Amino acid sequence: MSKLMLKYLLANRQIGIFKSDPDVMSGVSHGAQWHHSAINSTEVMMTEIPKEIAEALFATAKAVSDNPLVKDMQNEFAKFKYVPIDSYYAAIPPLALKHGLFWRCHETEVSGEGKAFKFCYSFDLIHEGGATVEGYDTVTIYHPAQGAQSSGSARSYADKLFMRTAFKCVTGEKDSEYFHKEEAEDFDIGDAD
Repeated sequence: MSKLMLKYLLANRQIGIFKSDPDVMSGVSHGAQWHHSAINSTEVMMTEIPKEIAEALFATAKAVSDNPLVKDMQNEFAKFKYVPIDSYYAAIPPLALKHGLFWRCHETEVSGEGKAFKFCYSFDLIHEGGATVEGYDTVTIYHPAQGAQSSGSARSYADKLFMRTAFKCVTGEKDSEYFHKEEAEDFDIGDAD
């Protein structure tokens, strides 16, 4: 496995450590080893979460579940209601702060091709007592190129997605399966034999 591939997998938390038995893998092509390591890895690097941060995450998630977000905006194009980012900002950070928890979002990569940008963000957790977890979560947003608003809109959506997943926010929003009803593409990952 190349260093670049390993760096990509580690950065995207797909694997942390890959151990292989050289005797077993000696007759296997490098491509098959790559697929094996990416798909069948049994050891994953986990970030240890300090107790005060874990307790604050649980308490915040419980508070969020006791105070569900309300879908009060209408998407006229797709014909459904949704929870706007301002509702997230008004509801979630105050609940987290009550439990001494906050997060920091920082952009790690921006690239563009055609009419879209790819924005990658990393989220760190910070507790008022001083404990931190750097790289707690990563979020990638693909956003249409829309001038000066592209960056801010992508960052707001990344923050919204982080809050939804970190604190298990129930919104009742429709997911991608609702909008993409055609069959999924069949991706060929190669023969691992």
